[in-house]
Amino acid sequence: MGWVRIRILISGVGGRLDDIARAVRVRRARAVPGGVELDVRAGDMLRLRAALRGSGARVRVVKRYGALRARAWARGHAALLAVGVLALVLLYGASNLVLRVTVTGEKDASQERQMKALLEEMGLRPGVWAPGVDRDGIAQAVKREFSGLVYAGVRRSGFGTMELYVVQATPAPEVYDDRARVDVVASFGGLVTRVVTLSGEALVQPGDTVVPGQVLIRGTEAAPHAGGEVTARVWAQGVGDAALFSEEAEDTGRQVVETFLEVNGARFPAALEIPFSTYRVEEEAQELLGGLFYPARLVRRTVLETEESLARRDPRAVREEAGDRALRAALEGLPGNATLVDKRVEYSMIESGKLRATATLEAVMQIGREAEAAAP
Repeated sequence: MGWVRIRILISGVGGRLDDIARAVRVRRARAVPGGVELDVRAGDMLRLRAALRGSGARVRVVKRYGALRARAWARGHAALLAVGVLALVLLYGASNLVLRVTVTGEKDASQERQMKALLEEMGLRPGVWAPGVDRDGIAQAVKREFSGLVYAGVRRSGFGTMELYVVQATPAPEVYDDRARVDVVASFGGLVTRVVTLSGEALVQPGDTVVPGQVLIRGTEAAPHAGGEVTARVWAQGVGDAALFSEEAEDTGRQVVETFLEVNGARFPAALEIPFSTYRVEEEAQELLGGLFYPARLVRRTVLETEESLARRDPRAVREEAGDRALRAALEGLPGNATLVDKRVEYSMIESGKLRATATLEAVMQIGREAEAAAP
């Protein structure tokens, strides 16, 4: 039960100490003005009061120790203690609630979407109770549904996150047949600048012009698998157009103003017929009662008549726009391993009031790729 420190205020307390010592166990005694302070067991308080009955003494608890002190603090801070307990309960609940589901080790984005759909179908989705998730059953279902997995497991990863972790099987190595004839062919047309033959017979030399698919190094009986690199200068063209004029809308000064009530998408009164062929709209709206009870708002709409006109654009901006579009189109026609060495952009006027840019890019790249030899 613990100990308490009490203060006994009584005249002539010295004569009572022997009675008190016989009645209860005293751990500490100290004289104070008008009485004495004693440390006694909390369970001895009734016997102490009985020993002092009729003496006119006043007994006051000065301090509590151990469990008594904690219990007294709890009584004085009951509301704070309740809030703390509630916070712990909510924290425990939130930590066991699934807030996010992730997939790690997926082959591609499509497989990730399919796996998440399967997880949701099996009950693993945000908002479910984590301890109730059948992790082993879900992992086995994922392995059955998706071939090529050597491992699948569901685990908790961070606060509120449940993760499906999968390991893809390593594909078997490609079987190489050293007796099959393989040639080096052109992946891109261009002007050959360098030929390096590692095996087989070279059929082109620097200065030759080649087209896509043309055999550059041929496999032979002695070396059926041709190998080597062929570097060439290649070209790509792109076209881009830009308008010389831009359409601009100017207000004519005529306008129609209407005010209406809009409730849940419906308006009262009905919309007015707009008498303009070209116009723009300005709208001001105010929520009624802050949208607290129903989505209703008061709308003031102004319809302003406009007139379309053509304005000549800045010639420099037109050239830059057409040139950029042409260069982007030309770059799309070059492989990623091409090194750009030169570019040229030519401009011409075309119909419909547009400027056309034609971009020609010159690059250097390795155009050889291995391919099975065609049947003779």
